[in-house]
Amino acid sequence: MTRKNTPEENAAAKIRKRENCRRNSAIYRERHPERVKAYEIKYRAEQPEAMKAKRLAYKTRNPERYKAVVAAWRNANKVRLYAKRMARKLKKRRQILDYLERIQKGRCAICRQKIAGTPHIDHIIPRAMGGSSERSNLQLTCAHCNVSKGAKDPILYAREIGRLI
Repeated sequence: MTRKNTPEENAAAKIRKRENCRRNSAIYRERHPERVKAYEIKYRAEQPEAMKAKRLAYKTRNPERYKAVVAAWRNANKVRLYAKRMARKLKKRRQILDYLERIQKGRCAICRQKIAGTPHIDHIIPRAMGGSSERSNLQLTCAHCNVSKGAKDPILYAREIGRLI
């Protein structure tokens, strides 16, 4: 006849089993780091919502530690972050250039000549005078017109070149 285990014995057996599992898992991770890394990458890619929830939970439980980890990562990846920021900036610049070239049909907004070479993106109302960098305040100009206009008021510059009386 088999003897039944007591609840304490069952609990102790459960703890031993959990410890054995953790030890075996640690051994496996040590022996096969490339497999573990590949699995983690695959899991993160397949479970973005779970990873987001996990990050958010960690962030709320450990706000100071999270800030320190993020700061350390940003410090260690400055070049990578800079490259990403520049890529976004260039993409946006290319979109603005394409839009303005299509609207202006490749002509300078000031002298109306076909733009030869690289067009300059000019602020109609200069940023120095409070103008924004929104599409509605941008125009394409040739290098000569952009340099001669500089940060002048658009109405005063138009008078200066004889466009307004």
